[in-house]
Amino acid sequence: MLRDIVPMGGSLKKTDDWFDSFFNDDFFRVPVVKNDMKVDIRETEKDYVFEVEIPGISKEQVSIDYKNDYLTVVITREDEIKEEKKNYIRRERRSGNLCRTFRIGNVNKDDIKARIENGLLSIHVPKDEKKESSYRIDVE
Repeated sequence: MLRDIVPMGGSLKKTDDWFDSFFNDDFFRVPVVKNDMKVDIRETEKDYVFEVEIPGISKEQVSIDYKNDYLTVVITREDEIKEEKKNYIRRERRSGNLCRTFRIGNVNKDDIKARIENGLLSIHVPKDEKKESSYRIDVE
């Protein structure tokens, strides 16, 4: 057992506290990046409406593609942290992409429209009235 190795009167807690305080310094912290693109999807008689929360993102950072029945939204982020204190300057940069893909068929791809307003990306995907959404398969 581990306690058999600890000298009499010694404490693992003190050692753990020292390691925790050392490695909890900002220098060792790695930012956790997760795909936090929140999307609400509504269906109306004429179209599908995607509402994507993207606060602080400009239209130049957004890419939307529709190919082979898949709508893909990509957000490119570049953050820079500048912090000045007494004897040092800290500058950190991080960049990355957020991506969401949705399978959506029976749409008029030529009339898809998107706009950003107040941190909300709205994508209107019109339905294609020419295509049937259901088929009957005859058994031979």
